[in-house]
Amino acid sequence: MRLSDLEKDLKQVIDKPGIYRIFWKDGEMPEFRTDICGGTRNDPVSEEKLKNKWIKGKNLIYIGQTKRTLRKRIYELVGYGMNLTNNHRGGRYMWQIKNIWEHATIELEKCEKCENPKAEEKKLLADFKKKYGKLPFANLIG
Repeated sequence: MRLSDLEKDLKQVIDKPGIYRIFWKDGEMPEFRTDICGGTRNDPVSEEKLKNKWIKGKNLIYIGQTKRTLRKRIYELVGYGMNLTNNHRGGRYMWQIKNIWEHATIELEKCEKCENPKAEEKKLLADFKKKYGKLPFANLIG
């Protein structure tokens, strides 16, 4: 589903713990904003830093997890992206992508088989870093 769909209605989000992934429409480098980055602190990074973090040809830009419910965590993510809250700083680089709401999608996966979403996220991030040499664009720690 598109991020813009979440902006309108969070009821479609799974109400279970899990993993979520954010994808850019394609692997091409987007245009960046340097005036805003989400959250109420609004501390954007330079365009040069964003360009250096981008992995050309790879559209997975963020991997996240929650032990609570995906609905609650995605609510925080959306609130951060709309500059309403400051409780989802992880992934903040993605809010500096122009037109992120219209051109990014989110994939939600409830953790039925994984007992520890944090451990699953760490594994996914480690696998990504091993394959591409760095973390997904908006993941700052792994």
